Amino acid sequence: MVVTQQRSRFQKKLVMLVGDSHAAQWFPGFQKVALADGLKLRVATESSCPALSPPNDGNSSNSICRSWETNLLGYINASKPGIVVISSFTEGKTATFTRFNLTPKQYVKALSRFIALINPVSKVVVIGDTPDVQVDSVTCLSLNWKNTTKCDLKNTKSLATQITEQVQNFRTTYIDSRPFFCTGRICPAVINGKNVYRDGSHISGATIDIQALLAKRALASLNESSCLQADSRCQPAKRAILCR
Repeated sequence: MVVTQQRSRFQKKLVMLVGDSHAAQWFPGFQKVALADGLKLRVATESSCPALSPPNDGNSSNSICRSWETNLLGYINASKPGIVVISSFTEGKTATFTRFNLTPKQYVKALSRFIALINPVSKVVVIGDTPDVQVDSVTCLSLNWKNTTKCDLKNTKSLATQITEQVQNFRTTYIDSRPFFCTGRICPAVINGKNVYRDGSHISGATIDIQALLAKRALASLNESSCLQADSRCQPAKRAILCR
């Protein structure tokens, strides 16, 4: 009876996009795919608050983020979405996890704890962060409109971004965003005549078609099994809930 009730409340076609502003930046692409594929999309983001479960550092200035993170987990688990998509700002000196005084390795542990607290009926996708723009891309392009390559970025990754893929497990998929925006060592500031970045940190809505390609990749697992039958971590007692 318990399994039946959980399955009846499980919303396979519900997608939740959560995290800080670097999760919100993916909204245009996910909305496009959701509308085309008949999916429900809910967005729960908070500026400068990553989707983490960090240890309490006693810093009262982080109380808003901690409260939001707790409420977010409650909202996710009450909604029982088919898939939860997480993305966070991990590039640059102002990466949002640094507000909790976390090292990159501690960030990944805090992200893993957050994922572990999500109801196992939901799959999870983590999107690796986009390049660190460092300067306002729009301003750079306005000054270099005759040669926009002067505003191109080097395809480098912070340690936090590099090791985020370690969160992958039997129900969590990691997607590297760089291949969608970068070629080799260069990440162009303009693709197909459209600005890739809208400021010094976020991708622009003009990249909606590129975003949609990534969203398609992220949501492909909706039609796959929620766990691998051969995976020892997928215990038989849980398969009635986890495996589709």
